[in-house]
Amino acid sequence: MSENKKGNHEKKQSSKRNSPTEQAKTAIVSMSDSSPSTSKGLIDSSSLLPVLHSSIFNAIKVQLPTMIEQFLNDKFDLSNQSTPGDGNISYIQESLMSVEASLQKIFGKLESVAEIQNDISEIKKIQEFQSNKFDSILESLDKLKDSTSSNQKRIKSLEERIDELEDDLQYYAERQHDQERRSRLQNLEFHGVPVTTKENTDAVITRICSFIQVDIKETDIVNSHRLNTRYKNQSTQPNTKTERPPPLIIKFSNRRVISQIMKNRRNLKLIPKDSGYPTNMFIVENLTDYTRDLLYQAREKKNECGYSSIWTSSGRILVKKNDFFRPILIKNEGDLNLIK
Repeated sequence: MSENKKGNHEKKQSSKRNSPTEQAKTAIVSMSDSSPSTSKGLIDSSSLLPVLHSSIFNAIKVQLPTMIEQFLNDKFDLSNQSTPGDGNISYIQESLMSVEASLQKIFGKLESVAEIQNDISEIKKIQEFQSNKFDSILESLDKLKDSTSSNQKRIKSLEERIDELEDDLQYYAERQHDQERRSRLQNLEFHGVPVTTKENTDAVITRICSFIQVDIKETDIVNSHRLNTRYKNQSTQPNTKTERPPPLIIKFSNRRVISQIMKNRRNLKLIPKDSGYPTNMFIVENLTDYTRDLLYQAREKKNECGYSSIWTSSGRILVKKNDFFRPILIKNEGDLNLIK
């Protein structure tokens, strides 16, 4: 009996070494050694299944007699039985069918592993594509950043240039306006003077100035004319009931006469009624269009803030709050904020 047990043990060890599982492992190791993809730890599933099928079935075919004998030795005492019974043969057949079913499950799992490996391979390809796409996007963003930075520098340079040009434009506009203002310092405007046929404007101005006690000589007047104004009736003659006559523009030869006229212009209200001139005449400086508009805005701001007086001197606008404050010079629209 001890010799039989020893023999059975040796057969078990031999069967274990030559079992289908060991044969499959040996085939996989051999395939891994010969496959270049093993350097990356991967085995091609398409070539793995045929090798496993072949190795396992060859191992079963070779080891089947030994497996049957070993099974009978484990379950029965064959030394005392020359031939197994029908019941034992049926049991063996059932066991073989169970082994076959287990192998089919193993093959199914191997096929699932192959599908998973294929899915992983596809995922890796998608990841690689997305990675390349992302790198391309990053490269485009870097180029866009460089372009944006260059454009910002150029825009900043252009803005600085525009600021310089605006400053130059403002400077030359102020110079031009100042020159125009200076060219009008010798001029005065007489408003409300009635229009007469074939009038001599020099004589009219001389007579009006005599009423306000300013002695005017012919040499004091350089030029005089009435503004060419077109009225509603398409005539150069105004409707005296509804329209004021166009003003007279007089250019004097010296500032002394202008100063006297501006000082005594309040006496226009004292002109006799039988003189033929209305008492609502007034005399103002010949302002530029810009200064005229600015004066209108300053007058509105003066009334809004309760200032006492506003006037012009040498083509400049002055506004005064009351006798306790110094006059404020208004040169541009920004100076209107000083009236508060």
